[in-house]
Amino acid sequence: MVEIKPWKLSFDGSKTDRGVGAGIVLISPKGELLQFSFQLDENRIMSNNQAEYEALIIGLEIAKELNIRHLNVIGDSQLVIRQVMGEYKCNHPLLELQLHKVKILMSYFDDIQLEHVYRLENGEANEMAQIASGVKIPDGQNEKLIRVQKRFLPFSIERDRGDLEIMEINLIDD
Repeated sequence: MVEIKPWKLSFDGSKTDRGVGAGIVLISPKGELLQFSFQLDENRIMSNNQAEYEALIIGLEIAKELNIRHLNVIGDSQLVIRQVMGEYKCNHPLLELQLHKVKILMSYFDDIQLEHVYRLENGEANEMAQIASGVKIPDGQNEKLIRVQKRFLPFSIERDRGDLEIMEINLIDD
């Protein structure tokens, strides 16, 4: 029998004063990384727990769209993970609806495992959720592209001191 290696799905939700976001990270068995950041409707998501559930739902929907059949899911929301696993009772009507949606999505997968982890172990999904909850997308737009780059230039104060050597100056006359 051939062992099928599962994909890994990390999810995180974030509700702040600035907005609500969901972060999803999928890692293929070969180590390929897919990262997603979604801004959620702050008028519909009233709690961080709802944001966590929504992130899990979105992650499962993406995995389903990618035809992933074997999945290990990790999240840092102990409440969400334990409710989905049946270890905690869900008494909140809105969370019950989200829990039901999660169970429907989980039935699609041939093998799915859930695990609660500490926030430090869920850093990439947390970063994606924080980005989405902190960025304002103008009305009438559905996305905002953000480019993040590393900067390898000397520290700006060092550049301004004039310590950089000039090797050659060429004047070009027009």
